[in-house]
Amino acid sequence: MKKSSHPILKKPVKQEKKMRLDRILANSGLGSRKDVKKLIKNARISLDGQILTDPGRKIDEDQKDLLCLDNEPIRVQEWLYYLMHKPAGYLTAMNQTEGMGTATLGDLVPDFFFHKKIVPVGRLDKDTTGLLLFTNDGILHHRLLSPKYKIPRTYEVSVKILDHCFNEDDVKAVALGMDIGSGESSGPGELTILESDRARLTLYEGKYHEVKRIMEALGKKVVHLHRLSYGPIRLGNEKTGQIRLLEPVEVTSMFLACGLDDISIPLN
Repeated sequence: MKKSSHPILKKPVKQEKKMRLDRILANSGLGSRKDVKKLIKNARISLDGQILTDPGRKIDEDQKDLLCLDNEPIRVQEWLYYLMHKPAGYLTAMNQTEGMGTATLGDLVPDFFFHKKIVPVGRLDKDTTGLLLFTNDGILHHRLLSPKYKIPRTYEVSVKILDHCFNEDDVKAVALGMDIGSGESSGPGELTILESDRARLTLYEGKYHEVKRIMEALGKKVVHLHRLSYGPIRLGNEKTGQIRLLEPVEVTSMFLACGLDDISIPLN
């Protein structure tokens, strides 16, 4: 198998032996240099139990794993991966220029998302809720969106019935793929009926407004759409609007789902 050119998957490049504390913290995703200096000033950063007060202090390479925020170990990473439980009413955009006066996700994310160029993977419509991934990892971002890798997206959809309740004919139609207008067809998907007007839908391509167009083709209108999972990453008990860093095992599972399984993934 051809080796991936993914930056985080390459063999580690020899790094400088010492690095400034504020730079290490910024690289770990804790915020901009300004943000992490506040953490240091507020005595929240420690090294092997000792509170650090100087942002410019040089830290040895082999000491980075001993750094803690509020006594919890800090994972130092360049490439960052987050999950958001997206609330309704926000455009999947990072600035007001895109939003044209409408609230955007850029209003919800921490400032360091902009400094680290952490952006959403794909889009959810303004009133769609649920799981949305964020990363500054361009290669993984591309693969998660590419139809080539058939990454499943699972939604729970509630509808207004225009023609008929969900039935087995709908299940079969979704499984085969169907005409969704504008000369496009949906790829094969999976529809699980939950109630007469509520279902779980899994798709693998991410076409524009695909869920709404499939529902229209089935004689229904989407009333509410909520994404439960993207690939191997599932929404758990996160509150609406909550953002959290993905765990290493979750990041690894995304790499595997995208075919980036030929090189082990370093966590630091």
